Amino acid sequence: MKARLAIEEIYTDVNMGSGISFDYVAFVVIASAIAGLGLITNNTVMIVASMLVSPLMGPILAFTVLTASPDLTFPIIHLKSTYISTPYRTFPN
Repeated sequence: MKARLAIEEIYTDVNMGSGISFDYVAFVVIASAIAGLGLITNNTVMIVASMLVSPLMGPILAFTVLTASPDLTFPIIHLKSTYISTPYRTFPN
């Protein structure tokens, strides 16, 4: 049985959506601000909305996919982007 996507294609797609960029940092800051406002006003809809704005799926998906790969440098790179954004998600303001 032949695989539908080559491993290199999967690595390329995952790497493109999981690095730290200006857009990633901006979305984390915006999501943190929305979550902070939701906590201040006791509004659960805003807190859920901040989860939808948050760009966390890219690094989480990258770490999950690339953990199974034999190359150990990829998961370490994506762990950095996940842990750099963790304080902003945990303590929004």
